[in-house]
Amino acid sequence: MTCIHCGFENLDTATYCSGCGQKIETEKLDVNDDIETVQPMEVSSQKFEKNNRRVLLAVIIVLVLGLVAAGIYVVAKPDYLELAKESYEIKDYATFERATNNFSEEQIAAYDEFILNEMMLVFEAFKAEAVYYKDAVRQLKDMQSYVLKEEKYTTILNSLETLNSSRIAYAEGREWLEAKEWENAKASFLKVSEEDANYESALRYLESIKRWQLQEIASKASTYAEAGDYESALGEIEKGLVIDPENEILLNLVDAIELAMTQPPVEEEEVGQPGLGEVIKSGLDSLGDSIKSFFNGIFSW
Repeated sequence: MTCIHCGFENLDTATYCSGCGQKIETEKLDVNDDIETVQPMEVSSQKFEKNNRRVLLAVIIVLVLGLVAAGIYVVAKPDYLELAKESYEIKDYATFERATNNFSEEQIAAYDEFILNEMMLVFEAFKAEAVYYKDAVRQLKDMQSYVLKEEKYTTILNSLETLNSSRIAYAEGREWLEAKEWENAKASFLKVSEEDANYESALRYLESIKRWQLQEIASKASTYAEAGDYESALGEIEKGLVIDPENEILLNLVDAIELAMTQPPVEEEEVGQPGLGEVIKSGLDSLGDSIKSFFNGIFSW
């Protein structure tokens, strides 16, 4: 047993220390041992728990501050897509450029769809003849700076120009019809585009021009033949057969003229035998009332 006064090692049964002679106090030694060994462990544990609480509190504070900052950023962040649309409406290019520079890929796609729809509204208005061509072009040119993809703008502008040219061609075709300039009229109507509201009408004119040409050719050929100018008559018929090689009226006229050219001239036609004039007249009559009505009604279209 160790003496607490001098540290001398005594027997476990000793009452007094053999080193210093003082009484060995075993109970006090046990209490002191508890104080020396247990108390430091308790203090260390308390410090550890206290430090843990501080660290945990710091982490919580950081997380809360981060969430608050993120919320403030989301609330305060501008909607660049809406900002770009608004700046387009009021033609504020500086703000528009700042907004589009911050676009995401999704916002770029959404804005492209928006501005394309705006351009199509102008095109459809011109197509419906709600605006003049010059006004439509001016509106599109005002949009040009606010278009992200130039090729879409160019495509719609070209469509506008094509439609305008188509309308001009249709009007010219009508003028050529009145002058009975069939080939020029045909060339004009062929320029009419499908986007043009006059497209179906132009197709009907193209179908009718062929019949009108053939009737005019047959009429001229008949006039030449009745006057005995067979070569001129056949020349006109040849023009018609280029247009319609299977035209029965013209083929019948050719047969009648060739037959007349092989027969000697007579002063009077035999009774009951139709002369060349009657044959040609019969051929013209077979053109039918429907074709004649087309020819006679050309100006009523």
